[in-house]
Amino acid sequence: TDSSLVFAAGTAGIDTGNALVKEAAEQTETDKQDEQEPVIELRSVQGDFEYTVSGEAATITKYTGTGGTVTIPEAIDGVPVTGIGVSAFDGCSVLERIVIPDSVTRIERDAFRNASALSEVRLSGSLTYLGGQAFDGCENLTEIEIPASLEEADYYFGGPFIRSGLKTVTFEEGTTRIARRL
Repeated sequence: TDSSLVFAAGTAGIDTGNALVKEAAEQTETDKQDEQEPVIELRSVQGDFEYTVSGEAATITKYTGTGGTVTIPEAIDGVPVTGIGVSAFDGCSVLERIVIPDSVTRIERDAFRNASALSEVRLSGSLTYLGGQAFDGCENLTEIEIPASLEEADYYFGGPFIRSGLKTVTFEEGTTRIARRL
């Protein structure tokens, strides 16, 4: 039966003249126009951070330090840190305070999940996206200020603050709308 399928496809090409060949050539030309430079992602380590660099942006992918107060760097090797990746601090039970610079625009899902000692977070003033379960299980986190720049919060399994200890949420002065799914 496979040969009949091949034959039928071949027959369709013959019946329509060179239309299929011409269509395939046009599609190939369109594909070439749509192709972009491949994105090369470099993985590296600096201090207590594992990170990736893609284009002109770095993302923290793992924290390996001893905890306490941690400040995310604004740049690594001259490349701006724009994101905190999926599960970057997941299960980091020694993290107590995190300061996130204004260069960071995205915090991905599970970024600080189960960082049980985390009690203070200073979010980036440029944050636009906050992933689902980003602070899931952060029982000692009782208050947070949401920046006016936040546009979207993912509701993945209950939102960014599911099972956290939040009691007080304030919004940065000048906030005109609450981010979708917060």
